[in-house]
Amino acid sequence: MVIILNQISENKNTGKKMEKENKNKVLYELKKKNETTAVVLSLFLTGAGSMYAGKIGKGILILFSQIFLWMFLLGWLMWIIAPLVAYGDAKKYNSILALELNIEE
Repeated sequence: MVIILNQISENKNTGKKMEKENKNKVLYELKKKNETTAVVLSLFLTGAGSMYAGKIGKGILILFSQIFLWMFLLGWLMWIIAPLVAYGDAKKYNSILALELNIEE
């Protein structure tokens, strides 16, 4: 009888653990940032992809860098660099989120 009660208790704990893991997975899916969206946003407005990924200051810096570089006709460089940076920012955001929620990506 004690063995049966221990098994029931273990099953309840396992069920609670699985329920928490499922909630964390759902929360991850709701909060994660899409890398493609970050890249596309950066193509339309330089720095917007980084802002989307939670790096608002970095995005504003990229935007003003492009404006500054256009004075020397080099602003087009930021259209190449910004989407790559935005992709990395979104990937890093998702990795940190997965670690915080204790799940695998």
